[in-house]
Amino acid sequence: PQLDEAAKRNSGWRLLPLEMVMEKSSDIVDVQMEEKYPNLGIYSFGRGVFKKAPIDGLQTSARKLNRVRAGPFIYSRLFAFEGAYACVPEDFDGFFVSNDFPSFDVDPEIATAEFIAAALRNPEAWRDLAGSSKGLGLRRQRIKVDALLDHELWFPPIGEQQRVVGALRQLDRLHTLIDESDGLAAAVFPAALNRAFAGLA
Repeated sequence: PQLDEAAKRNSGWRLLPLEMVMEKSSDIVDVQMEEKYPNLGIYSFGRGVFKKAPIDGLQTSARKLNRVRAGPFIYSRLFAFEGAYACVPEDFDGFFVSNDFPSFDVDPEIATAEFIAAALRNPEAWRDLAGSSKGLGLRRQRIKVDALLDHELWFPPIGEQQRVVGALRQLDRLHTLIDESDGLAAAVFPAALNRAFAGLA
């Protein structure tokens, strides 16, 4: 069963805005025309990151890029409305992204980046954040950093966060067997996610 608010507080949970848990991080580099920059993207429906074609310094219009390190929380402002939230894995340490992919260092005393990414996979969180956008339609809504940092999440003790993340890693492994465009995957994952969080009780 899911815990009610009083039970959560009695069990050491805290309801906090994300601005109290993480802060924006950046390692901005100037784009050099002769360079190519390894690039990452973020799958929708909370399925992690993937390698994109390198950014060609000669062809890109971007003059600056952000170099990300392994560990931080990251999201896509363009596709946050459908769960494009993740934690940067070790294999993507040193990759580069545009400013449409803000990254954040998380306070390890309060939370893990993986737990935040998992919690934001919930479609209710997408809708809440999308409601803060000034876009002209769902697929035009960019979720701004300020809106994300204002968003509140319940944070259980670190041990419970790690348990939830472990359960979701098993779901992620299953998801690698299903094509990203599969409608069944999009429908099943949120239900499995809700079951994982319900198990926190």
